[in-house]
Amino acid sequence: MISVKISDKRIPLRTNRLSRLLLIGVSFLFFICSASALAESGDGEGDFYYSHHFEDGFLLKEFILFIPEDTRRYSVEEIAALPDSLFYTHEDLPDSFGDTRTFGDTRTFWLKFRVVNDTDERRLDYVASAFAYDSVEIYSKKYGSLDFDALTGYGINPRLKRIPFRRSLVNFDLRPGEEIELFIRGTLRETRSHLAIANIFIFEDFYATNINVYYRNFNRIFMITILFILAVFSLVIFFTFRERIFITYAVLMTFFTLYFLDLNFLIDYLVFLPNIFKNPLTNNIFSVGIVLFLYLFISGFLDLRSKKPRYHRIFLFFTIVTCIYGIIRPLFLSGIWPGQLLNSLFIIFTVLCFIPIVQLSLKGIKEAKVLFYSMVLMFVGVLIHLLNLMRILPTGEFGENSFLWGVIAFSGTLFYGLFDKINTVQREKIQFRAEKEKTDELLFNILPYDVALELKEKGYCEARDFDNVSVLFTDFKDFTTAATKLSAKELVDEVNACFVAFDHIIEKYQIEKIKTIGDSYMAAVGLQHRGGSRVKEIVLAGLEMQEFLIQRKEQLLPENHQAFEMRVGIHTGPVVAGIVGVKKFQYDIWGDTVNTASRVETYGKAGKVNISDHTYQFIKDEPEFTFEKRDALEVKGKGKVSMWFVSRKHEV
Repeated sequence: MISVKISDKRIPLRTNRLSRLLLIGVSFLFFICSASALAESGDGEGDFYYSHHFEDGFLLKEFILFIPEDTRRYSVEEIAALPDSLFYTHEDLPDSFGDTRTFGDTRTFWLKFRVVNDTDERRLDYVASAFAYDSVEIYSKKYGSLDFDALTGYGINPRLKRIPFRRSLVNFDLRPGEEIELFIRGTLRETRSHLAIANIFIFEDFYATNINVYYRNFNRIFMITILFILAVFSLVIFFTFRERIFITYAVLMTFFTLYFLDLNFLIDYLVFLPNIFKNPLTNNIFSVGIVLFLYLFISGFLDLRSKKPRYHRIFLFFTIVTCIYGIIRPLFLSGIWPGQLLNSLFIIFTVLCFIPIVQLSLKGIKEAKVLFYSMVLMFVGVLIHLLNLMRILPTGEFGENSFLWGVIAFSGTLFYGLFDKINTVQREKIQFRAEKEKTDELLFNILPYDVALELKEKGYCEARDFDNVSVLFTDFKDFTTAATKLSAKELVDEVNACFVAFDHIIEKYQIEKIKTIGDSYMAAVGLQHRGGSRVKEIVLAGLEMQEFLIQRKEQLLPENHQAFEMRVGIHTGPVVAGIVGVKKFQYDIWGDTVNTASRVETYGKAGKVNISDHTYQFIKDEPEFTFEKRDALEVKGKGKVSMWFVSRKHEV
């Protein structure tokens, strides 16, 4: 059953033969009665004349005739046979037209109108407005031929459309004096009121308009590509510097990119989605992603967790609420109030973003100032976009894309801020690394390498037993007497000169310096390499120390400067090594071997290197040494101890 309008009343029209005959008769009467009126006006109902009305983007609402389709689907031939007087017009709509009580649950309507080119110019125009319809079938009648033109609509797969744009319905070519009658069967979307039925526009020059659309889309894609490139660069920098703020920025830029892309249009070519998923996909999921990662970026960039912990918790809670509601609202809630509540949450979130940024900017924090400037740039773009939509500012390409330009300015400013921050962080890291290297160098100078590594890793060092360690002691002869002949500065300078030379000598032979005690110098070998295979090196070091003092004495005596003579003693055996103390700690060795080495040095002679018999057994076969056996000496606490003087062969 189909309803038609007669004298502002609706009557059922049955499709049997008798009903059709009656309909033809009634239609004929209405046609006769209305002929004079049509002659007077010069325009018939549903007739659009270019010379009278046209301007680019003209709304055809007053020229459209429509009729609801109630119980069954009617063919275009049946609709084309109906006279204009049986259709509704925009002027005689009931007052309750926007209410569902006017047409009940009916959401499918037939529309028709005629376009007449009464000018001397050829028209290449098109009609459009598919946003309100899930599906639209378009038929055209030209020169008496009724043809199917296109299938389009919001719920139609783009691959099935002749023109893949959602808003495009049909284009036509009218030469001077030609006319075309269009019949449109449209099914309104569930979210659209019946008032959207007649929202059909006519646009000038189909080809020029679409070239302009492609041009605008090209510029838009270029701007979106900038956001994508920023996201990629940020990802590369993250893998270079391992700063998490860059991965947050990259994801934020990705969500901005997806938000500005017509992703529904692209996805529909691959997998056509039901309408219920389309709005959440573009308008909500990506908006929620922007909200979430904008919070993560601001809190991480400004370190709100430590600088404003209480505010950070409030900010986090409100972000979670906004994101959850933003996801569930389009899926489970409909109507005006849920949408307004979501918009309110977005506005409050924006205010919460600005509060810490402004507060920290006033305190002079550089990162907060960068965020403030970037946020201002983005909201200037939003403001221009809103003023453009409200027609307060003149429309144009910049106004249409001002929000996108604002986001690009926001993103670029933040990217500069990130680079500046990473430069600061890198400078701090370089400075820290330099200080760390100085500390390590000092630590390795104080401690053996293995011990220093263990201390750095564990924070402590365990004592260790070593079986064969050769311990060297030195002591200046008559140091107290010599010290009385020198000033304090001269004494310290001379001792320092000798000990610096000793340091170079043991470094040359890779011997471990243990400590200095007054005028005594202590070193050991075998603490890294177990066994006595390196006894030769410590003996050579002792000989070289004596050679240094002999040479220095030869230099100082002509100048009447005090010169030191020194005893050197070496003994080999087991020791215990470790770190003692917490403050001014030092690495030390203990055991009978240390005591014996000290005794061997005490019983030595100035200018000689005295070694114990145990040390002698390790190097007695070395061809570069000569040995002088000494009589066994009575050593305190040790009894009789055999000792040897060792020297280089060329010295003999």
